[in-house]
Amino acid sequence: MTKSETITFLAQTFARVPEIALASAQMGRLGAFSGGHPYLLQLLGDHLYRLVEEEFSPLAGEVVPVPDWVVDRAEQRSLVEYKENVLDDVLRGVHPKTREYIELAYSLRDHTGLIQTATLNERLGKSARELSTRRASALNTQVIRDVGRGNLRFALPHCEYLFEPYEYSESEVGDDDWEL
Repeated sequence: MTKSETITFLAQTFARVPEIALASAQMGRLGAFSGGHPYLLQLLGDHLYRLVEEEFSPLAGEVVPVPDWVVDRAEQRSLVEYKENVLDDVLRGVHPKTREYIELAYSLRDHTGLIQTATLNERLGKSARELSTRRASALNTQVIRDVGRGNLRFALPHCEYLFEPYEYSESEVGDDDWEL
């Protein structure tokens, strides 16, 4: 989803949950955090709703202005599930050469997130023709996508956790998170 579609989706979704009052800045933050990824949006909404219920137990008709720390915690919990259910599996079973291509692409992103295929090819010491199969395999993982004019971009938000661990401490999880 585009940025504006994501914000519109969040606004429409939370308009149907009268107990939760999110500020527009918080919706913008959640939209940016999700990168427009539908599953991550679903996780964020679910965790926000649960946290408001757990922390404030709103009565029927009561509106809870959501504090930023609730948004923080919803983002943390969502990221843990997203990493476990999406990022940890997306490169499982991928050929080592394809993984090398994707990891190098990640390291060569510019400040806007673009990766120039010419630079990638140069770093790997091969021509575009020699790397066409590896590039096609990398695109088939749906981790990266071709955005034209010799550029690639990562297609999933929070791809840094494909290559770097995400540490989530137990102190960030409340006692209510354990089911017996």
